[in-house]
Formats: sequence, structure tokens, C-alpha cells
Amino acid sequence: MTSESKVPRFFVDSTIQRLGKWLRYLGLDVSFIRSGEDFASDGILLTKKRKIKGRTGRIVLVPFDRIEEQLFWFMKRYPSAIDPQKMGSRCIRCNQALVTISRDAVRDKVPDYIFQTHKVFKTCPKCRRIYWKGSHPDRMRIYLGRIGVITKDES
Repeated sequence: MTSESKVPRFFVDSTIQRLGKWLRYLGLDVSFIRSGEDFASDGILLTKKRKIKGRTGRIVLVPFDRIEEQLFWFMKRYPSAIDPQKMGSRCIRCNQALVTISRDAVRDKVPDYIFQTHKVFKTCPKCRRIYWKGSHPDRMRIYLGRIGVITKDES
């Protein structure tokens, strides 16, 4: 995959949903599919299942069980898919691209302390979940740096 090529859409099945959530945090378009459900022909299904019946399309076996190993494997296999600038740009639950929302619009939807200490908020247009940069994203970046998915320069 060259840096000029388009990042593919990824699909994960129930065997690696945790990896799917991490990939969404990394800004990737990742859909969860059920057993036997089809996925887009231009996408890539990531799975731990060795035998898959009745599926067409590109299927890639994830060779590791631990999330750290899965993330590192993914980064090595699809290096151009990870763009540190896109971290935190998708809803972890819905996979939608987050949009900026005015601070006034979230006044009664977030805790008072969060409202008073944060200036920038984003929301998911589908589930309406509200996001802000707290300590959780910082801890996630430290974790990703520690396991080698991103470098210190990117975090």
C-alpha cells in the first residue's frame, strides 16, 4: 500500500472487536459485522477465525491474541492507514466522523467541571455522544507509544 493509495475500509468480526475499537480511535473506518454477514467488496475483513464459509472479499487473519500484539501487527501490515492527526476523530461506538459542536450547545450535557475546564467539544452526528480532550486520550497515546504503534513525535 503506497502513501498515495486510499486507506481501505476495515471490517472486524466478534473475534477481534477490541481491536476494532482501537482502530476507530486511531481514526479508521471500521465496521463490526456479525457471523455470516457480508462486507463491502472493497473492504478488508480482519478476523481470528481460520475457517470462514460463504464469505467473499478480502479476508485477513489476525495472528495474535493480545491487543498490544494485534495493534503492533496492524501498524506493520498497514503503516499508511495510521495517521496520528486523525486520532480521536471517529465515534468509538458508531464509527461516524466526529463534528465540532459549540460549547454553549453542550452546557447542560456535560458535567459542570468538564464544561468549565474545556473549550473544544465534538459530537457524533449519529448517537449524539459528546467527546472532549481529557486524560483518557492522553493515556491512550502514551499506551500506543509504549507498544510502538506511534512514535513520541506523533503523540
